Amino acid sequence: MRNTGRDDQGTDIWQELEATGASITTTSSEAIAATLVKLLENIPAMKARAAAGREKILDWLAPEALAEQYEALYSDCINAQSSKPQ
Repeated sequence: MRNTGRDDQGTDIWQELEATGASITTTSSEAIAATLVKLLENIPAMKARAAAGREKILDWLAPEALAEQYEALYSDCINAQSSKPQ
């Protein structure tokens, strides 16, 4: 759960991590404790969230998915380079 109200969450992929079920919070001890308490209040839900998150991460980082992402990146670079005036 995101409870910071800030755009900078310490990593450039925090939104992707949050979408997989990760809990995003501030670095204050109070915020961390509150997040942990909320998670531990419902262990079955926490385990289900973890399992769903694991599946999303495995899909996101599957070799085929990564290859497609790199192919798109390289294609964008080539297209950008070839569209520059000579």
